[in-house]
Amino acid sequence: MMYAAFSRVEEVVLAEALAPTVAETSLPRSKDFKQVTRRLSEEGRPRLLLEKSWALNRSHSKTITVGLRLDRNIGVCALISGSPGIGGVALTEMELAALLDSRWMGSVFAHFAHPKFPGASRVLENVEFRCTTLRDGEPSLRIARKGGERLNYILLAEISTKTLLGLADAIQCSVHTLKQYAVESEKWVLSSMNSLRVLAKEMEVLVETEKEAERVISVFGQRFSNCEILSAEQEFLLDLTFKHKEQFGNMFFDYMNAVYEESEGEEGGEEEDEEEEEEEEGEEEEGEGEECVCSSSQMSE
Repeated sequence: MMYAAFSRVEEVVLAEALAPTVAETSLPRSKDFKQVTRRLSEEGRPRLLLEKSWALNRSHSKTITVGLRLDRNIGVCALISGSPGIGGVALTEMELAALLDSRWMGSVFAHFAHPKFPGASRVLENVEFRCTTLRDGEPSLRIARKGGERLNYILLAEISTKTLLGLADAIQCSVHTLKQYAVESEKWVLSSMNSLRVLAKEMEVLVETEKEAERVISVFGQRFSNCEILSAEQEFLLDLTFKHKEQFGNMFFDYMNAVYEESEGEEGGEEEDEEEEEEEEGEEEEGEGEECVCSSSQMSE
């Protein structure tokens, strides 16, 4: 793909024209799902499910990974990072699309061909893409996200940026698939909670602590030992069971607490109904007694 060089004025106009006009939206989630995922944090390095990674250079010092982020909504997330397990910038689906936009990339490669300072930039709500020049004169693409008081960023050289753009179609295809899985994930999560509840009953475990929840999950994980071909749902649950066991345990523990609270509420409601029925029966008996007295007095008269 060829890119035309842009003048500085054209780069600024282009960056402004590409600013997103549609707000990021989350999937609608049920009350039960929100209860189960309420303790999942959006802070720190993203925990990903059904993830797929690509190296952006030969040394694998820069990578991009896409997957479903294990947080309160479980939506699509992309992570551009340096050395495995270190740093990185997380992008939402919309932010990733803005980064891979061909017009914006045209401006980026114009900067690589003829570095300028300051370079073109594209600013979203919490993320900024900026063409920069390092101290040694090497041009690069800076991807930065503001999180609280800190600014997380990563620098991509020309080779990594070209590889990223070359992978754009494959990445977007994976994102499209993950979007479908994100919709299904609520059903998968709630179904797994019910399965774990049944298993806990068979094991005679009350799940009064997170450790007991993890104990049930360990037995639940044995069900995957004989699988030859995994469905997307099974892969999703496999990741939860073995890669994010602590978080999965918290989810199950919170689910069981909600079940207990609901059952106690129903029992309390039934007791109140019984008391009301007894009171009504007592009132009816008193009314019948009064009628009898009245009729007997009338008869004596």
